[in-house]
Amino acid sequence: MAKKAETTKTTATNKEEINKFTAKVVRAFTGTTDYDKEDKNRVTLFSEDLDYSAIWAYNDCGPKFTPKWLKDAEGYINLASKYDIPVKDIKGNKISFDDWLKDGLYHGAIVKAKIRQTEGAVYPVCLVVVENGEEFDPFEDM
Repeated sequence: MAKKAETTKTTATNKEEINKFTAKVVRAFTGTTDYDKEDKNRVTLFSEDLDYSAIWAYNDCGPKFTPKWLKDAEGYINLASKYDIPVKDIKGNKISFDDWLKDGLYHGAIVKAKIRQTEGAVYPVCLVVVENGEEFDPFEDM
């Protein structure tokens, strides 16, 4: 994961709208959280190369609405979308986020992530699997 994060700038505001980085998948699921009751596709990523200074989406939101992952800046980022997050699997096939979850090889996978930011939000654009993770069975030790 030594590859440097990439960014592109919007022409109107000269702010980096698209960010690309390589990361490890910590968790991925479809559902709700304690803070967001809307059913969404969700993924938590960890990257040592994530440039938090390039994330401007929450600059005008105030500390109450700035996500904890951004305040802590410890390599994590939580992404969510109510729309499908396109995934390109290890073989180069374009699949849906749901199909990727069904595949079961997402836990610990290495992915290239592309995110888009707007005022007050950061959204996942797509994920490209570089290295499959391991099958995750939450019931294994029961």
